[in-house]
Parts: sequence; structure tokens; C-alpha cells
Amino acid sequence: MLGFTVYDLALIVLCPLGATVGSFAHIITLCIDLKGPPRSEDDMREASPKLQEFRGAWMGLRMMLSAVAGLVVGLYFVGLIHETPANLGRIIALSVLVGYLTPKLINVQDKLIDSKIKNILKNQTDTE
Repeated sequence: MLGFTVYDLALIVLCPLGATVGSFAHIITLCIDLKGPPRSEDDMREASPKLQEFRGAWMGLRMMLSAVAGLVVGLYFVGLIHETPANLGRIIALSVLVGYLTPKLINVQDKLIDSKIKNILKNQTDTE
């Protein structure tokens, strides 16, 4: 189909799923105390239904953003890998890491683009 191999299609499907898993893992680290489990009922509080709704929407959007990043990873490697399970596994593992780090990657990218735009504008005003 359109010259895609089974491995290419696997990348296109599995990398977004891997990135979503990575995103969910990051969400978990944001929500729990990594030092240990709750020791009493006072350690846990239930969010209001409205806050739960907002958090659910945030989680869905965050995981969707990571899935897009995972798709980009998968598309980047389409047609480039030796078709072995080990290579496919490595790329899916990379997509899990990308999903985990998506917010940080986007923030770094935003800063770089902002800096480049400011430099371009500064150079234009300096030459005028």
C-alpha cells in the first residue's frame, strides 16, 4: 500500500501509542508522591467534579500532543530502518521517551523559535 512496508505501518501506528504511554507515565509522576505511598487518609484529597473534568481534559490533550510527537518520530524512521524487531523496539522505546518529554521539548522549541524571530527582527532594524 503506497510503498509502505509492514514495519513502516507498524511505526506509524505504534510510535503514537508508545508516546501516549510515555505521556501517561509522566502524568502519573506529576500526580503521585514518588517518595512513597500515602501513609494516612489525610494524605489524599478528592478533587471536585469540575476539577476532575478539567484534569481529564488536560490529560487527554497532553496525551494527544504526545501522540502527535510520536507520529513524527515514526514518520521520521519510515523507510530508514533495517526491518528487525530489535530496531522497531528501539524506535518505539524512543517514542515512549518523546511522549514523556513532549512538554519540555515543546518549551525548548518555543524558546528557540522566539529567539530566532527576535534576532531576525533585530537584524532587520539594525540594517535599516
